[in-house]
Amino acid sequence: YLNHAHNDVLEFLIEGGAASGLLLLAGVFFLVRAALSSWDQLKTTDLELVGIRAQPAFFLALLTLLGGSLTDYPLRVPSLMLVAAILAFMVIETGAGSRSPGR
Repeated sequence: YLNHAHNDVLEFLIEGGAASGLLLLAGVFFLVRAALSSWDQLKTTDLELVGIRAQPAFFLALLTLLGGSLTDYPLRVPSLMLVAAILAFMVIETGAGSRSPGR
């Protein structure tokens, strides 16, 4: 019998092993890469890139949820899972928009 860890990352590793740890690291890498790629675009006035201005807010909100996951398990609640998924999508989408050709 194993109780649930009060740490989402540790729980993820307990349940999925090393393979899930590698997937978690890959996901964090892509989120950080997407965030960093668009932060240099914050000074733009181009209306097509206006979502990039909100991208740091998306990233910080996602970091808040992930930070809470280190001491508790907010991402086991379905409504917060959805919020985290939407925030991750917005971080990646606004990061991808700054890398697309012609912008």
